[in-house]
Amino acid sequence: MLALCDPSHDRKVTDKMAEDKNKKQIESEEAQTCENVNAEENAQADASAEDGDREELVKSAQLEKELEQKTKELAELNDRFLRMAAEYDNYKKRTTKEKEDISIIARSDMLKQLLPVFDNIDRASQITDGGEKLVEGVALIKKSFTQTLEKIGIKEIDVLGKEFDPNTSEAIFHVDEEGKPENTVCEVLQKGYEFNGHIVRHALVKVVN
Repeated sequence: MLALCDPSHDRKVTDKMAEDKNKKQIESEEAQTCENVNAEENAQADASAEDGDREELVKSAQLEKELEQKTKELAELNDRFLRMAAEYDNYKKRTTKEKEDISIIARSDMLKQLLPVFDNIDRASQITDGGEKLVEGVALIKKSFTQTLEKIGIKEIDVLGKEFDPNTSEAIFHVDEEGKPENTVCEVLQKGYEFNGHIVRHALVKVVN
């Protein structure tokens, strides 16, 4: 005996199959969507990491550049400081030397006024016919005066018999003398003096031609 077909049963089976198919399709689409989302999130994460690395490199390069600039500025400031210190030291030495020179010149001018007195004493000491006591007395005065001048730093310039030097002497006469070297001082007409290396008075001399 043949079984009779139930149309309602077949419809249910068909609907069930369609429902299952739709369900699988939805699940597949959902899975694909999840994969796409995960892939996008991973790509964004990778891009963010790359951006972070790039930003760190930029910051590091900027810091190195700033450090180099600051180092250069520091070297320039140090060089400027050293130059200023050297200039100040030179200024101190120069002003000290100028003050010393002014002091020497001022004292030299004062001492120069004493030299004519000493010249007269020197001439008097060369007199031999004024009596023994007078000659001895003048000699003692000359010796004492000479020692006093030496103590305060003024001394005679030794030029006799030496080559003429215009820095220390003034030639009043030029003479011809046999047996004596040319351009040498053969006679001192007036003694010259110096004070701490500064010429107070030039010697007046005769020079051999």
